[in-house]
Amino acid sequence: LPIFTSEAKEMFLEIKDYIDTIFINTKDNILFDVDSPTNLIAKLQDIQLDNALIIKNGVGIYSSDRTEYSFMKALDYQTLDITGYTSAIIGAYISMRLQGETRFESLKYANALGAIQSSKIGAIRSIPKKSEVLEVIKRYYE
Repeated sequence: LPIFTSEAKEMFLEIKDYIDTIFINTKDNILFDVDSPTNLIAKLQDIQLDNALIIKNGVGIYSSDRTEYSFMKALDYQTLDITGYTSAIIGAYISMRLQGETRFESLKYANALGAIQSSKIGAIRSIPKKSEVLEVIKRYYE
């Protein structure tokens, strides 16, 4: 069943106090009427959401917590297939945060993994090994 914007907003407002982190792909603009990821970050900060990660395919990752906002540009990689791209970035980001990494280091790792993953065909087979991700981080960020 389709969810209408007003219904989605109402449902979100009911659960927002129980949410620590929200992940949004910018093509999914059903919850907020905004014209840019930056404005979406501002809205999420206004409602006191602890963490937000907004992924705009091919552009980059916007991230915020209650006090800080960051943008990390997508790496210059040849994209072949974005199947699973957003999910891979979210998984990488969560994994790094659970390992105790900072938000910024987690963003670098997720961004590098997403670039590699989208340069291959398929969703599961294209997820890179940690060593590949660390090589890309070294090449682009050090």
